[in-house]
Amino acid sequence: MIQIILSRHCQTELLASGDPGAKRNDSSPSELGLKQAKEMAEFVKKYDYEAMFTSLFVRAIKTGEIINEERKLPIFSNISLSEYFTGDDGKGRESVDMGISRTMSYLYNFFGIYNSIAIVGHKSINSTILRSILNMDFEEAESYFKSPGETLVLRRDWKAGDKTWHIVEKFMPSQQ
Repeated sequence: MIQIILSRHCQTELLASGDPGAKRNDSSPSELGLKQAKEMAEFVKKYDYEAMFTSLFVRAIKTGEIINEERKLPIFSNISLSEYFTGDDGKGRESVDMGISRTMSYLYNFFGIYNSIAIVGHKSINSTILRSILNMDFEEAESYFKSPGETLVLRRDWKAGDKTWHIVEKFMPSQQ
């Protein structure tokens, strides 16, 4: 694989409500979120990808569908790309090492099949992917994907002279 387009899902109804006490749920995209997904689709047009991967959450699937609307490529939704497993009390049920193992073992299956993929995931799990692929500290990786729709394009193309994976471009859709 030489390219990964890594995106956080667009804004959801729950995020738009601003209710910090709300329990995690499978909230649908908000009106702004739908706009963000269209902006993300416009940004991604200049990049080729052969398949779209999303978590099992509606917010990620819907964002992926909008990004992928014109291309109509396969979309693979899998629990391996879902956010870290926590209880309603917000306490972790899954360690970072468990998340890395779950997510990266799934993605590595596709490295020999596709040259370029797009992934729509979540803040923490995307940071885990970034940390694993770029070999960066978790704290540095967590500085990304703080806003809905944030997208990074990662590349490792030996023919272009890349020796390691690196961030080629960043994109942030409207936040208002």
